[in-house]
Amino acid sequence: MSDDDLSPTLRRMVADADQVEREHAERFRAEQAMITPSAKHLDEFTRAAMVLNLLAAGREQYAENAPDGVRENLLREVNAYRVAAKVLAGDGWAAQGTLPSWKYEEFSRTVAGIGLELTLTD
Repeated sequence: MSDDDLSPTLRRMVADADQVEREHAERFRAEQAMITPSAKHLDEFTRAAMVLNLLAAGREQYAENAPDGVRENLLREVNAYRVAAKVLAGDGWAAQGTLPSWKYEEFSRTVAGIGLELTLTD
């Protein structure tokens, strides 16, 4: 189907959606540009957490205008990215809240072995 086959209303809706997508892409690039230069001194886990937070923000922007069923799935993804980012930033509570209790000790030893220190703070 070409643009010529669309009704004026559908054509306008497509144009509006394209504009929203361009605006969100530009906002994402601007946010990333602000973060990237100052992050070079941070450790790899913190930088990875920042990337996951950027991905979460992008998925959250998609969710703003998504149909209900799709929005719910996108927001679940946002939550998963944010929890993973917290874990990479060293938040032991985020890891503990995600794992079954019998797996946490093994998980904690494994991540300590790769240099990620998890802390349980208030």
